[in-house]
Amino acid sequence: MRDSWFKISIIDGAINICLFLERYPEHNVTGAIEKLRNGPAYLASYDYEKAQHLGQLIGWEAFTIPGSRQEQLRGILKRLMIHFQPFWALHSYLGRDKVIVLLSDDVKQCLKVADLLENPMSEATMMWWDDIGKFFRSIEENRKLEIGREGERRSINYEKIRLKNELIEKEPAWIALIDNTAGFDILSYKKTEQFSLCELMIEVKACTYEPRHFILTRNEWLKAIENKDRYIFHIWNIVKDELIVLTVEQVLLHIPTDCGKGKWETVKIVLDF
Repeated sequence: MRDSWFKISIIDGAINICLFLERYPEHNVTGAIEKLRNGPAYLASYDYEKAQHLGQLIGWEAFTIPGSRQEQLRGILKRLMIHFQPFWALHSYLGRDKVIVLLSDDVKQCLKVADLLENPMSEATMMWWDDIGKFFRSIEENRKLEIGREGERRSINYEKIRLKNELIEKEPAWIALIDNTAGFDILSYKKTEQFSLCELMIEVKACTYEPRHFILTRNEWLKAIENKDRYIFHIWNIVKDELIVLTVEQVLLHIPTDCGKGKWETVKIVLDF
C-alpha cells in the first residue's frame, strides 16, 4: 500500500493543486480540484482525490519545492520515501541497483522521470542516492539496536526466573547499558560443582527471522575464551520467543582463524539446527 502513493498522476496532481492555489489564493483545495477537473484536458486527468489525501498526509509544502521539475520531483520523492518508508527504500543503503530490482512499475516511472535511474549517474544523482542511503542506514542501525535490546531484556527476565528457581539470591545486571565495550551483555550467577556461586557472563544475540544467526565480534570472543568456564551465549529468535543457550566450546566450532597478515574482526554464525 505504501507504494500506491508513488505515482506520477498523484504527484503531479498535488503539484497542480499547489500551483492553482498560489495563483488563486481565494480558493480552497476542494475548489482548486473542481476547477482543475473542469479545465484543460491535460490538467483534468490527474488523480486529484489521492493527491489531496497525499498533501494532507505529508504536508502541502512538499509540493512547492523551488527549482526545475527534476529538482522538484527529487525533493518530493525523498519526502515520500522518508514518510512512508516503503520496503524497497529500506534497502537503499545497500546501493541503487539493490533497490531497482524491488521496484514496481509505478515507482520506477517516478524515479525515471526524476532522472534518478540515469546511467552513468551524475554527481547530483549520486548525492541524492547517498543522502537517502544514509537516512535508511540509520533506520536499519536503530532497528538492529532495538532487536538487540529486546533480546537482552528477555535474557534479564530469563535469568531472574532461573536464579529464583535455583534458589540463588542474586539479581542479574544489565552490563550492556553500563558499558557496551565489556565484551558481554549480562552478568548473572551460577552454582559450581562445589555448590558455591560464581559469576556468569552472558553475551546476548537476537534475530527476527530464520535461520537463526548472529554476529560475533573479536572483542566478544576474546572475552569468552578468557572466561570460558563462566561465559555463555543466549541466542534469541524474537518472533518465536525461542532461546538457544550455547557454551564457548559449542561456538568455537564456528570461529575462523587468522591467516597470514589477515585478522578477523567479526564473524556471522548461522545456526541451522
